[in-house]
Amino acid sequence: MMYDAGGAIQYCEIQGHCSLETWQAICKAILGQSPETGENGDSLRVMRLPESQWQDLQSFECSTWQPTEQPAANGRVSKDS
Repeated sequence: MMYDAGGAIQYCEIQGHCSLETWQAICKAILGQSPETGENGDSLRVMRLPESQWQDLQSFECSTWQPTEQPAANGRVSKDS
């Protein structure tokens, strides 16, 4: 679900499981640019649910898609076997 004001996206609510590459493609499609920074050069933030804690995008990506680990079906990270 996307929320906008004045013709600009304010925030998006996204749920599900995907690879890092898919996540980055979604971010780029929504933003129309690489997701490193927002339109004004501000860092993009992600609210993790159900914790309701804000994280910068890079920290979110690192904690969700750690190099040697893959997301499990419940959204928690588990090591490859």
